[in-house]
Amino acid sequence: MNNSKKKTFGFLNSFEEALQTIQNNIDNTTLLHNPIVIINNFSLEAKNEKLLEKSGALDLLVQVIEIHQEETQLLVKVFGALSNCSFYPSLQFYLVQQLPTIDLIIQMFQKHKNEKLLIQRCLAILWKLSSHPDNLKVIKDKEVITEIVAEMREFSEDSEIQSTALGALTSFSVNAELGQIIISSGAILLIVQAIEKFPSSEKLISRGIIILHNLATTPFNSILITQSDAVELLARMLKKRIDKGSFIEKCINFFYNLSINEENCERLCGIGLVKTILEIMMKWKSNEKINVIILSLLYNLLIDTSNKLNFASENGIQAVVIVMRANKQRESVQEKAMALFSSLVIEENVIVHLIKGQAILASLLAIRAHRKVRSIVKLGLILLSNCLFFDNSRSEVIKKDGVNYIIETINPFIKDEEIAERASLVILNATVDPIARKQIALGNGKVICHKLSQIYSSNEKIMKRVQGALNNMKFV
Repeated sequence: MNNSKKKTFGFLNSFEEALQTIQNNIDNTTLLHNPIVIINNFSLEAKNEKLLEKSGALDLLVQVIEIHQEETQLLVKVFGALSNCSFYPSLQFYLVQQLPTIDLIIQMFQKHKNEKLLIQRCLAILWKLSSHPDNLKVIKDKEVITEIVAEMREFSEDSEIQSTALGALTSFSVNAELGQIIISSGAILLIVQAIEKFPSSEKLISRGIIILHNLATTPFNSILITQSDAVELLARMLKKRIDKGSFIEKCINFFYNLSINEENCERLCGIGLVKTILEIMMKWKSNEKINVIILSLLYNLLIDTSNKLNFASENGIQAVVIVMRANKQRESVQEKAMALFSSLVIEENVIVHLIKGQAILASLLAIRAHRKVRSIVKLGLILLSNCLFFDNSRSEVIKKDGVNYIIETINPFIKDEEIAERASLVILNATVDPIARKQIALGNGKVICHKLSQIYSSNEKIMKRVQGALNNMKFV
């Protein structure tokens, strides 16, 4: 069979011939299928990016869409080729800035509501086009997000469409302004419903959580999200998917972002999040990453006195201590746990729970195990100085020889003024108690006090505390 006969049957063998055939037969649906397949295959190779841009191939594909808007099978192939082309940065820009690609995609959404494959390819193209920063304004102006959310509603039972739509929204969610549009479009509830509806679709779940995580980083957006029903639904899902580590980590990260804004904390506590978190801690007690995020989240959430007391009375202290024991050598976990205890100890009603839950002992052990880690030593000093204000916790610190623990630990940091200030307060407060006074005096307390007074003779605060402590120990 000669070449002319091959062309008649559509067996094209080159990219250039494919373009020529489209130009010559742009109105003929039958003759367009094969050349578009060739362009589709050609567009799969990154080395062809420049040629695709300069050859006019994109313009031709767009013309085919404009002319054959009712030919579903052909459109699926054309949008498949455009989907490949939209991987490349230079083509992403060209498709949006020089061609009516966005308008045509919106038309497809409206004209071909039941064509799943076509809709999916259009969504995939939007996802890729959105990764070029210069395209975001066009996407905003043409209300693309509203169209994507409409497709999510239309195909609420289709995990593939939901997943691809979420992929597209992922890029938009990084931009604060577009993030606000996502929220106002009602997408948040749809995202959480999709996560709940398709528990086996890991890609969908991952994309959904990433969007929520991104949106929650903007203060105003985080308030809107927290007020929605979506947070309750997601909190319930934490329980259902408690054995899925990756999901738990991403979800807790999302709630942590919300908790950064103090206005959100009361609502988050009100949906039973703290109780669920305690269950997660027990399930994942040896997982450093999950527990660091959880402890940071709890630190933010437990601002209100009643929430601190609820946490303590629901065995929250014991849960944190169990996590500390399971992560003895992990500085990050010990540090976050001690920061949490330091914030709790300022409430006298919580003290009894701290003692009962062995929080003070766990913190002292952490200080001893990580005595060269400045942040842990500093937190230990904050915790002990707070404990020494109250009778119950003071006696617990003294019983465990806690002040001498600290005195042992100060030496490497004796020239660190911030540590020295904290240490001088701990020693002063401790020497008010007769038993502690004796322990400190018989230990290295006096020596440390003299060292501090030599190094910080010009620091009035330290000098006053050290002198007070030495006066208290005068007759020991």
